[in-house]
Amino acid sequence: MARSSKRRTPPRRSSGSKRPLISVVIPTFNRAAMLSATLESFAAQSISKYRYEVVVVDDGSKDTTADVCRDFAARIQLSHRYIDNSGISAAKNTGIMASRGKILLFFDDDDVADFHLLEEHIKAHERHPQENVAVLGYTTWAPTLSITPLMRYVTETGRFLFAYGDLRDGQMLDFTYFWGGRSSCKRSFLAKRGIFNRRFRFGSEDVELAYRLSKFGFRVVFHRAAVSYMTRPPTLEEFCDRCERQGESLFLFSRLHDDPIVQQYCKLADPFIDNRAVGVDAEEKWPDVAALFREKVDQLGRVERLLAWGFEPKAIPEAAGSKQLAQAEAYRLQMHELFAKSAQAEAYRLQMRDLFAKITELEAKLSQREAAYHAEMAQREAVYQAELARLNQDMAQREAVYQAELARVNKDMTELARLNDEFKNRFEDMTHLLHDKSVSLAEQEQRVIELTDRLRKQLWSTRKLSRLLDDTEKAAARLRSSRRWKLANPMTAIEAKLFSGKGPMGYGHLEKIVDAYAQWRALHPEIGKIKEEISALQTAAISKYAGVDAEKSALVSQIVGPPVPVLPVESISFPTHEDVAVSIIVPVFNQFQYTHACLASLQTVGDKVAFEVIVVDDCSTDETNALVQRMEGVIYLRNETNSGFIASCNRGANKARGKYLFFLNNDTLVKEGWLTTLVDTFAEEPGAGIIGSKLVFPDGRLQEAGGIIWRDASGWNYGKFDDPKKPEYNYLREVDYCSAAALMVPRSLFQKIGGFDERYAPAYYEDTDLAFKVRSAGYRVLYQPLSQIIHYEGATGGTDLSAGTKKYQDINRSTFAARWASDLLTRPVTGDLAFLRQPSPGRKSILVIDHHLPMPERDSGSLRMFQILKLLRQLGHRVTFIPDNLADIPPYTGELQKRGIEVVYHPYITTVRDYLMSHGSDFDVVVLSRCDFARKHLAYVRLYAPQSRVIFDTVDLHFLREDREARLTRDPEARQKAQDKQRLEHELIDEADETWVVSSVEQQLLQQKRPDKSIQIVSNIVDIPGSNTPFALRRDWLFIGGFQHTPNIDAVTFFLNEIYPLVRHRLPGAKFYIIGDKAPPEVVAMANENVIVTGLQTDVRPFFESARLSVAPLRFGAGVKGKINQSMAFGVPVVATSLAVEGMDLTDHEDVLVADQPEDFARAVIELYESEELWSRLSRNSIAKTRALYSVEAARERLSFLLSEEQVNTARKVRTPASEVELISHGSPSGP
Repeated sequence: MARSSKRRTPPRRSSGSKRPLISVVIPTFNRAAMLSATLESFAAQSISKYRYEVVVVDDGSKDTTADVCRDFAARIQLSHRYIDNSGISAAKNTGIMASRGKILLFFDDDDVADFHLLEEHIKAHERHPQENVAVLGYTTWAPTLSITPLMRYVTETGRFLFAYGDLRDGQMLDFTYFWGGRSSCKRSFLAKRGIFNRRFRFGSEDVELAYRLSKFGFRVVFHRAAVSYMTRPPTLEEFCDRCERQGESLFLFSRLHDDPIVQQYCKLADPFIDNRAVGVDAEEKWPDVAALFREKVDQLGRVERLLAWGFEPKAIPEAAGSKQLAQAEAYRLQMHELFAKSAQAEAYRLQMRDLFAKITELEAKLSQREAAYHAEMAQREAVYQAELARLNQDMAQREAVYQAELARVNKDMTELARLNDEFKNRFEDMTHLLHDKSVSLAEQEQRVIELTDRLRKQLWSTRKLSRLLDDTEKAAARLRSSRRWKLANPMTAIEAKLFSGKGPMGYGHLEKIVDAYAQWRALHPEIGKIKEEISALQTAAISKYAGVDAEKSALVSQIVGPPVPVLPVESISFPTHEDVAVSIIVPVFNQFQYTHACLASLQTVGDKVAFEVIVVDDCSTDETNALVQRMEGVIYLRNETNSGFIASCNRGANKARGKYLFFLNNDTLVKEGWLTTLVDTFAEEPGAGIIGSKLVFPDGRLQEAGGIIWRDASGWNYGKFDDPKKPEYNYLREVDYCSAAALMVPRSLFQKIGGFDERYAPAYYEDTDLAFKVRSAGYRVLYQPLSQIIHYEGATGGTDLSAGTKKYQDINRSTFAARWASDLLTRPVTGDLAFLRQPSPGRKSILVIDHHLPMPERDSGSLRMFQILKLLRQLGHRVTFIPDNLADIPPYTGELQKRGIEVVYHPYITTVRDYLMSHGSDFDVVVLSRCDFARKHLAYVRLYAPQSRVIFDTVDLHFLREDREARLTRDPEARQKAQDKQRLEHELIDEADETWVVSSVEQQLLQQKRPDKSIQIVSNIVDIPGSNTPFALRRDWLFIGGFQHTPNIDAVTFFLNEIYPLVRHRLPGAKFYIIGDKAPPEVVAMANENVIVTGLQTDVRPFFESARLSVAPLRFGAGVKGKINQSMAFGVPVVATSLAVEGMDLTDHEDVLVADQPEDFARAVIELYESEELWSRLSRNSIAKTRALYSVEAARERLSFLLSEEQVNTARKVRTPASEVELISHGSPSGP
C-alpha cells in the first residue's frame, strides 16, 4: 500500500469546482512515451477543463509513467492510480472507482483523441440520456502513419481492428460493439449492474461485461463524429501475440457463459476460425491458416519434449522444498492440458493434408480443360478469319455507295449554310429593332414610375395640407368657443351672440382662409379620397390568394413512393420512463410500411424529452398486429372493431400517462428537434392550448403552415404547395386550427373539453372542432414552424372526396358549420388573406430594422434588442424584424421565429426598400436601430410607410462615445468624426417621431437641445438569476465584453497595465478572467497563468457563479453598460469607473464601488475581494437595483406605456415633421 501512495498523483481541482461531467479512464503498462502523446491530446480538448477529468491507472509500470502523469496534473484534472500488475480488467475497475464523472470513457494508451472527442461523446449522451445506452466512437489509423500490408490486412481484410464496416451514424447496436478503447457509458449503470471481470487480463473484458449488461437492456449507439487515432503500427509478432491472447480470452468467455449467442460470437471472433461474415475468400485464406496450424503443431511438439524432460522425478532436487514441488506440479498439469490439445491440432493438420490433395487433383483437371479450351479457340479463330475477310469485302462495296451519298449531302449542306447566313442577318436586324423598341419601352416605363412617384408625393403633400387646414378649422372653432378668448374679446363675443348671422368672430384673416377652404373643399370631394389614391399608386403586394396558382402547379409534381424504414423491426425499441412528459399517440389502420417508417424515425431522430409511444390499431388486416407487438417499449392497443380515427385517438388518450398528448399520423416522419420545440413553446407560451407542427410534403413543398377556416366553414392549408422556407411561414403565430396529423395538447385540457367529438366519426373536422373548443375555453391555438414533420398526405385516408373515409370531409363540414355558426360569422370570406397582415385588436404592427440579427451572447446591444423584440411580441403586437445585411444566420433566426417574431431575409427580399414598397402600408410603428442604419432607411420608411410612427433607437449616443474617445486620445480626426456623428444623430432625432435612449444622462442631454421632441428611456434588459454561491466559495474576478467595441479594448489594457500590478502583490493567487469575442492581439499577448483570456463563452453562468467580483474600468463610452447589468443580475459586485456607471442611478459603496484613478481602483478591488460584509451588501443591493430598473418586468411596463394610445397621441401632438414645415413655409404648389 505504501508503494501505491507514493505513485499516486492527486487530481488538480479548483476550490468550489463542480464534479466533472465525463471521466476518461486510461489503463497503461510501460508506455510512458505513448501515454504522454495521449494526455497531450486530452489537454487540448474543445470543452472546458472543468468539465472532464482523466484517470490514469498504472498497472505496475517500471518506466516513467508516474512522472508523465505528474507533469500533466498541473494542466488538467488528472488522477494517477498505481496498482500491482493485475491485468486490464482490474485496471479499468480501479479507474471506475476513482472517477467522478457521470460519463465514463475508456481509452487506450496508444491512441490520441481528436480535438472534439469529449465534446462529441457528451453530445451523443445528451441525445441518448437513457442510462442503459453507451456510445461507440470511431477510431482509425493516425494520418501520420504509412499504411503497411499488415495494417491493411488487420483492418480491411481480416477486420481484427476498426471493424466498423457499414455502420451508420446514430445506428443502435448490440453488446458486441462495446469496444473498450473507444466507448463510453453512464457510470451509474455500471454501479448498479456490474463492472469488469478480473479474470480477463488481456482482452474480451469489454464484450463480456457488455453481455452481462445486455440482460438489463444495455445497448450501444454508433457516433461517427467521436474520433480517435491509433498511433502505433502493429508488428507481425505483436499481431500474432494479440491473436493468441484473444483466443485465450474467447475460450474463457465461452466457458463462463453457456449461451448460444456467446458461443456463436466466440467462434466468429476467433482469429483461427474462418469468419464468413467478413467476406474473405476461403481458398485464399486456407494456406495462411495452414501455416499457422503447422507453427502451433511445432510449438506443441516442443511443449511435449519440455514436459518429458523438465518434470521427471529425478530432475527435481531433493532440497527444493514442498512449495516448489507444488508449483512444478501445477505447471506440469497445465502443460499436459496444452499437450492434450495437440491431438486436435494434429486432426486439423490431417484435414489440411486432405485439402491439399484435393487441390492437386483439381489443378490436374484444370490443366486438361485448359488444353481442350486452347484447341477449341484455334478452330474458332480460323472460322472468324474467314468471316472477317467476307465482311471487309462487303464494307468496301458499301463505302463506295456512302461516298456518293456523302457528296450529295455536302452539296445540300452548302445550300443550307447559305440560307442560314441569310436567316442570321435577318435575325440580327430584327434583334436590333426589338432592342431599340425595348429600350424605348423601358425608358417610358421608368418615366411612368417617376411620374407616378412624383404624383404620389404631391398627393401626399396635398393630403398633409388638407389635414393642416382641417386642424386650423378645428383650432378656430375651439378658439371661438374658449372662455379665455371671450374674456379677452368681450365686445366681439357679445356682438357675435346678438348678431349671429353677421359673420365669424376670430382672427379675421384666419377666419377668411378657413371659410374659403371650406367652400373649396365642398367643391372638391375628391380630397377625401386622396388616401386611397396614394395607396393605389404604391407597388402592389403579393397576390390576394397565393395558394391558387401554387395548387395548379402541384398537378405536375412528381409522385413520391412510400417511405423506407431506417431500422428493421427488431431494432425499434423505446425506453420505459417512470415520468412521461409526452404521450405520442399513433392511430393506424393497415399501411404497416408507413407505420414502420414513422416509428423508426421517432427512434432515430431521438429527443431529450421523455416520451412514450402508443399505437392504436383499428383492426388492421395486414402484418401490423404481428410486427408492432415485437417492437420493445411500444404500447400496443387493438380495437375490437374498426371504429375510425377519432375513436382510436380518444382511446390512446385514455391510456396515456404524459403531461401532453401528441397525435401523430402513421404516414409521417419526424425531423430533428420536433418534440423539444413544442414542449419549450408550451413553457414559454402559458396561454397555449394547442400547438401544431409545420407539415411538409415528401418532395419538399409546404403542406400546411397552420389552417384557415373561412366563413362558409371550408378550410385551407395556409401556404400549401409553396416554398416552406419563406419568412411568412416560419414564425410562431395563432391559427384557426392545426391538423391532427401532428398536434400537441395538454392531457388535462383534452380531457376537460371532452377530447375529439364523436359526432365527426370516423374522421375529418375533428381537429378543427377541437381547436374551436380550446379557443372557447380561453386558450390559444398556435402554429410552431420549428417543429417540422414530413407528411405523406392521403396515404391512409386517401384523396378522393367521394369515396372511403375522405367522403366524410364534406359531410362533417356541414356538422361543423351548424355547431359553430356564430363564430363563423367573424371569419373572413373565402380567399381573403388580408387578416394575416393585421395585428390583434388594440395592438400594433411593428417593423424593427437593425444592423444584423441579435446575438445576445456577443454584445449587450444585441441582448437588449432580443429582449425588446420578445417583449413586444408578449405584449400582443405583431412584430417583423429585418436585419440590414438580410442574412439568415442559424440559430439566431430561429430564436426569434420560435417566439413569434417574423424575420425577413435574403433571398426572399433583395433590399429593405423593396420590402417597404410592398409592405410599408402594413405597419403602425417602425423602429430604426443605430444611427448609421436609421439614416440608410428613414427616407424609404417615410416614403412607403407614411402612416407609421417612426422611432429612432440610438442604442447609445454614438457621438458621445466617439467624442470621449477623441478627448482621451487627443486625436483631431476622431474629434471631427464625433462632430459629424453628432450632426447625423441630431438630424435623425429631428426627423423621427420619437427617440429612444438608454440612460437618463443621454435623455437630459438631448432634451435640453430638443425640448419639443419625445425623448424616451428604454434601457438595457436582463434576466435576473441571482446569486447561489456564498462569498467563501468564490474566487477570482472577471471582465466581460465584446472586443469589436473599442472602449472594451482600452479598458482591459488600462486595467492590466496600470491597475493589475497594484492588485497582484496583495492578491497573488487570484485569477483575472477576460471573457469576450474577438480579443485583439494586444490583449491576448498579456495572458499568463493568472490572466486568462477565455474568448467567446455561450454560457457565462459558471464564471459568474464562481467569481467574487467584476471590473468595468471604462475610460470612454456612452449609454448603460451591459457588463454591469449582467454582473449585478448575478449578484456579483462591480468595481467600475464613474463613466461606466453613468446614468445608471447607482450609489457608491451601496450598489457598486466607483473609482477612477488606478490606485483608487486597485484599493477598491482589494477591499471588495477581502471584505465579506461589503461584498454581501453590494451583492444584495445589486440584485434589488437591477430588478427595479433593468428587469424584464420593468421593461415590459415601460414598453407597454410607450406603445399605448395615450403616449402615441401625446407624441403625435408634438410631432412636426420636416416635410410639413417645408410645405407650410413655402406654400402650396397650386396656390398662394
